Amino acid sequence: MDPHEVALPEEPAAPAAAVLEDPVDLVARAVRSVPGVHDLHGGVLGEVATYLPGRRVAGIRLREPGADVHVVLAWAAPLTATTEAVRAAVRPLAGGPVDVTVEDVAPPGAPRPTDD
Repeated sequence: MDPHEVALPEEPAAPAAAVLEDPVDLVARAVRSVPGVHDLHGGVLGEVATYLPGRRVAGIRLREPGADVHVVLAWAAPLTATTEAVRAAVRPLAGGPVDVTVEDVAPPGAPRPTDD
């Protein structure tokens, strides 16, 4: 090192938590947080999904603009109120119309799946 140079400290690597989430992950979290939503649903043949490098997020297809969201409702969830709440939660993230499809209803007492 030249005696006239000033050594600058190295920038620490960003922690893993600081990595930006993919928009589809934000949508998935928003949908799952709506009361009455049991889980996301990938469609009859798994055709509803967003594909990312090394993984897929079932139940959400992002469009330009908007999104398709396919869900399983909890047993006692009111259909119209729950689907409207999903639309309201996703619309700001999707930037356009949100189509919600109820694919199934979970039986009473069914445990909610855990997020991977």
